[in-house]
Amino acid sequence: MMIAFRSQISLLLLALGLSLLASCATYRVPMKRDDFGLHFVRVQVNNHPGIFLVDSGASHTVLDHRFANRCLKNMTSSNLRLAWLGSQHTDTKEGVADYFQIGNYRETGPFRIHVLNLDAINHAPARSRAMRMDGIIGADFLITHRALIDYSTGSLRFASAPNTWMEPPRIKHRR
Repeated sequence: MMIAFRSQISLLLLALGLSLLASCATYRVPMKRDDFGLHFVRVQVNNHPGIFLVDSGASHTVLDHRFANRCLKNMTSSNLRLAWLGSQHTDTKEGVADYFQIGNYRETGPFRIHVLNLDAINHAPARSRAMRMDGIIGADFLITHRALIDYSTGSLRFASAPNTWMEPPRIKHRR
């Protein structure tokens, strides 16, 4: 009887230890640095690959309008107004993503994601040799996922268990 009880306690402790280990796991996603010192990661949205700038100074994660046209359906106007240094407020759209992956870290939705015309940034004369960005990973994503930009290893690290990401899609009620 005592041996069976000890075996059960041992199995319980082992299961607890494994669950704690899994909850502490982090993902490391390699970042590529361009000529300007900006860091980019490979991303997939609804299984469409893209290159996103990692920008902790950007309040929102956004997709470039050209990339969004390939991977999102049913985009609508958004009341969110965004601007970058030296620009006016820019109109945005939003769409619903069912799948978002950065490196080997992925999240399934559905969740709402904002769309912005990034042509002014992508076509700036100073960026002529730089890679085109399909989107920007902003502070909303980085904070939610407890992300760490690790410059010493050139990687983006974040916890394996996000709270939730961004905003759920809006459901329109019919009257």
